Amino acid sequence: MKENGDCFVAAGRYILYSKDDNEKLVHGVVEGQDELYGILFTHAWVERGNICIDKSNGENLELPKNVYYALGKVREKYIKKYSKIETTKNLLKFEHWGPWDETLLSWEPRKKKAGE
Repeated sequence: MKENGDCFVAAGRYILYSKDDNEKLVHGVVEGQDELYGILFTHAWVERGNICIDKSNGENLELPKNVYYALGKVREKYIKKYSKIETTKNLLKFEHWGPWDETLLSWEPRKKKAGE
């Protein structure tokens, strides 16, 4: 989960080529780890049921959703999920890989505030 990584492109491409129509592209806000500890930023991944798939920055990560959400300290109130059809429509509409939701589109990476 690196800042300025390729997560939106990697997750978007994965969902477009997926043969599983039940998978969802997810855009959301996470908290960084290691050198990004305490920094909140937008991120993208794919969910298949209770499994999160993260292909960003050359990774091939598949974790149970509860583990992935805990590790990334995923901010569930900022999550937006898209089907393959919704992903395709948004790619055509916005002409970029995301994020597409206004709240996430205007999100700037920042240090988390007390109580967040």
